[in-house]
Amino acid sequence: MTPALAPLSALSLDPVFPHRDRLLDPDEIGAYLSSRLQWRRITRAERVRTTYRSGDSLRVLHRFEADGRVHTVSARAFRDGRSARALDKALAAGEVLNAGVVHGEPFDAVFWLFPSDRRLPALKRIEQARQVLSPRLPREWAGSRLVAWAPENRATFACLDASGEAFAYAKVGPGSTTERHLYAALDEALTATGAALRLPRALAFSADHDTIVIDRVPGRRLALTPGDMRGMGRALALLHGLPLPGLPVYDRCAAASRRAARDLVIRAIPHVSGLVETLALELDRRERAAGADGALHGDVHPKNALADGPDVGLIDVEEMAWGARAADLGSLLARLCSARTLELETRDRVHRAAMALLEGYASVSPVPELPELRWHVAAAMLVERAQRAVTRLNGLALARLDRLVAEGLRLLDAEGVGL
Repeated sequence: MTPALAPLSALSLDPVFPHRDRLLDPDEIGAYLSSRLQWRRITRAERVRTTYRSGDSLRVLHRFEADGRVHTVSARAFRDGRSARALDKALAAGEVLNAGVVHGEPFDAVFWLFPSDRRLPALKRIEQARQVLSPRLPREWAGSRLVAWAPENRATFACLDASGEAFAYAKVGPGSTTERHLYAALDEALTATGAALRLPRALAFSADHDTIVIDRVPGRRLALTPGDMRGMGRALALLHGLPLPGLPVYDRCAAASRRAARDLVIRAIPHVSGLVETLALELDRRERAAGADGALHGDVHPKNALADGPDVGLIDVEEMAWGARAADLGSLLARLCSARTLELETRDRVHRAAMALLEGYASVSPVPELPELRWHVAAAMLVERAQRAVTRLNGLALARLDRLVAEGLRLLDAEGVGL
């Protein structure tokens, strides 16, 4: 069993998915698939992504290196023996047994082998999309490399030129039409305001292939240095100031979302129920009218920012929404607080990064008032950090979930931002 699986013992049993823990184990799944797919030797097996809602749904993405080839496999668990029915539907839709899909009968699951996907048939048409869209791009789209796959949702491919360099990214999924309008609106807003903000641009689009091609934003991965975090603060403030009132309303920290997060965490990890209930009640009691609204990024973390000198560009803007500016800042500060709580970063490094983030923001726009900012950090500790520990089955975070929730409570009364 992989070391990352051991802390999952903190989870309560799930009678809806009795084979959950077996389905999460890449070693066991690799052995099962080997017998069906005639893999002779597996040299690497890893669980890449999990999306889990206790008693409701379970999807797992595994990656295997077998016989010199990499195989990416999506698994979906079903309840009450319904996997056989799901397999029949997949075969009726044109999938090929043991080539596109494999029935995981002992796990009441079905495995989809990339590029097969239960709800993304466009993945199989990426070569057609390449041929259609390549003439519209600044360079020839000569080849594709899978970068990310969120099964049943979306996938991202690097668009490679003749030399193998990635010059753009193709995003495949049913939301591509909406994203096309978003990128057009961003272009208009940047032109209208003259904001010195680096954002990706849409280069080409095909509704027939559910594919939009986005240009590559230069830069390196954001680091938690004061310089990079000041740049991140400036970038967020500029983004928040863009005139984009047509965005969907941000509701991740709304009362209904907080209740759903509370219930999900308690159902999966009953022993933290007291702390979770207390945090949820305190967030309800202290909720106040939001301060200034703005165009939120909606998915703020270091992987979605690229530093180029003192400037920071923002990428993966597909979750943008309109709401309280403190929400984006609170999300990133909660991520920093979580890294410190889980002992992935030192207290001093996190504190300096947080102060630099707010300094950078203040150089462009007023920072939200501290009570509102602290509330959003604490709310993000519940609806993002604690909830995602469960939905992503993060072993380290699950093992220390009580600490994460307790930090959310502490932050509500902390001095300053509390980090």
